[in-house]
Amino acid sequence: MLELVLLFIVVPYRCFNAARASGRNRLAWALVGMAVFFTVELLVIFGSSLIYFLLSLLFGWTESFDELFFSNFIYLAATGFGLAGAEFVRYKLMNPDVPYFDSPPPPEQFHTP
Repeated sequence: MLELVLLFIVVPYRCFNAARASGRNRLAWALVGMAVFFTVELLVIFGSSLIYFLLSLLFGWTESFDELFFSNFIYLAATGFGLAGAEFVRYKLMNPDVPYFDSPPPPEQFHTP
């Protein structure tokens, strides 16, 4: 339930307001924030499941491992990383990249007689 509230209410609201403040397309950036949240969650869940599978093959873990704790921990970690990814999108909206150097002067024009 927490994931759905974050995905459909909190993340779009925050990205929508950040896009409005920076003068960009609000709906598009709200959808980008939702997509980043969901994608990061899927990557964390897939990666942790792959690591769990490989470690269980290597060390021969059996049912003695508490899978309920593992799944709850991964759910909360994935939700946290997804929220961090959406906050990164919001941060990029509020602080656009500023070049750290001046642009070079225009090239010289040589006139041939």
